[in-house]
Amino acid sequence: MKIALFGGAFDPPHTGHSQVISSLVENQIADEVWCLPVKNHSFGKNMLPVYHRLAMLQLAVAGQLHVRIEEYELHQEGVNYTYATMMALSLHYPHHSFSFVIGSDNLKDFHRWIEKHPQLLDFPFYIYPREHFPFEPLYPHMTALEGMRTVTISSTQVRQLRAQGKSIAGLVEPAVERYIQEHALYFS
Repeated sequence: MKIALFGGAFDPPHTGHSQVISSLVENQIADEVWCLPVKNHSFGKNMLPVYHRLAMLQLAVAGQLHVRIEEYELHQEGVNYTYATMMALSLHYPHHSFSFVIGSDNLKDFHRWIEKHPQLLDFPFYIYPREHFPFEPLYPHMTALEGMRTVTISSTQVRQLRAQGKSIAGLVEPAVERYIQEHALYFS
């Protein structure tokens, strides 16, 4: 089976994430998309605790076919690196072929991903279009998903709107919005 790993903080998961997942399956790029929430971000990004992010991600993908949440990184100690995760999953699931999907916004810093693990470039990467971020630079084994509907929202935008007391309706799934409200998340 073709598995696209979709890593991220998912802080919070938004409708753009759902768009990416459905596009990958509908366009037969992947048979399944495995969402891979990060436990500790390798670039020191501040995030909500894992239990909130995982709960929101579960709500965001509930009922979607061909998607699952892969918790491998959540059970590791320290900082997780994409290469180590991809190797571990490839060994654990040898009957699957793995690729990784990232937004085009990640390309500008992708050199940081491969500084410690240049072998990461041995895996196929699909690059999903994000508004205001061109498909550059592209590295070996990267496929730009040109023609896909561009993701125009971000988790940062959702957090900022929420901190300003503005509506996030339509930017996150209704169940995620309720969770955010019930737990008073993302207020400054």
